[in-house]
This record gives sequence, structure tokens and C-alpha cells, in this order.
Amino acid sequence: HALCPKAEGSFHTKKGNHWNYYGLFSCFVADGGTAFTSIETSSFLMRICGTLTKTLPVAAGWLKPFIERFNLTLRIKFAKKMPGYVGPMEDQMQLEFSMKDNAVLTFEEFKQRLERWIVDDYHHTPHSGIKGLTPDESWQESLDSGWCPELPPNYEQIALPCGKVRFATINGDKISVEINGKA
Repeated sequence: HALCPKAEGSFHTKKGNHWNYYGLFSCFVADGGTAFTSIETSSFLMRICGTLTKTLPVAAGWLKPFIERFNLTLRIKFAKKMPGYVGPMEDQMQLEFSMKDNAVLTFEEFKQRLERWIVDDYHHTPHSGIKGLTPDESWQESLDSGWCPELPPNYEQIALPCGKVRFATINGDKISVEINGKA
């Protein structure tokens, strides 16, 4: 999702904002969680994106301050205001009920609220880490100075909805292209 441009109408906004941010990662930095160290993740990043991965020790947030700060902001400015919020992981382990059985929002409702928060609030709030600019202003300033985000070489395949694969075939005497069984 972070690699590809987001088409208008593919995300939720109440203020008509755009989700302009995309491009190849110069390096993918993560902790040693299995989702990040898996062969699938590493090979996708290297083979499809040409991106190196750097694995850092678990529970060493100071080694990846930008994502840790985003996670804190996400918790304080977004999650705490959500119906059904139960706190950080250590608080969740003390619960006497199943979070799954007591969920308040559907996945789609949560996704809509998260996208609205990112697109309408987070991207338009000044950040001290980018000289007091908003992410939107910083992106535009970079574009204005001549920088251009780079798309992955296999952009068309990455841009497909999750889990879908594109198969093209040529049939019979007539020339036609069939994609996923549709002409």
C-alpha cells in the first residue's frame, strides 16, 4: 500500500484530501517479528522492490524512532478515541474477556476511520521531525525541489488488490486478451 499511488476513491476522506504519498523504500527497517523476517516478506522486498531489509532487535524502539513515534501518535490521537479501545498490549493481556468476541467495530468500519484519520488529520498536522511542516507540505516541498518518487519495477502486479493475480492468455484464431477469465 505504501509503495503504490492511491487512486482517488480508493480511500476514505471527509475533507476531500488526497493520499499522495508512495514510492520505493531505500531500506525497510523492522524488528525481529516473524511477519518482518519471513522469507515471503524479505523476498518480496528484495525481488519485487529491490529494497534491502534491516532487522533490529525486538524492544529496541530507540533504533527506529520514526515508526515508534508514529505508533505513539496513532495510539494517543486515534486509537484512544475509538470505541472499544483497550490500551497497550500489556493492558490487553490482563483482560478477562476475548477482544475478538467483544469487538465494537467491523474491519471495514475501522479501516474507514483509520484512513480518514491518516488522510484528513495526520497528513495535515505539523511534525517536529520534518521542521514543523505537515507531511503534505513536506511531500510537496520535495516535489517542488525536483524529487520524484520511484515506482517499483513490477508496479502493475503490486497494485493489484491483495491476493489477486493477473493471468493473460491469447485465444484461438482471433486476437484477444483474457485477464482472470474476462475478455
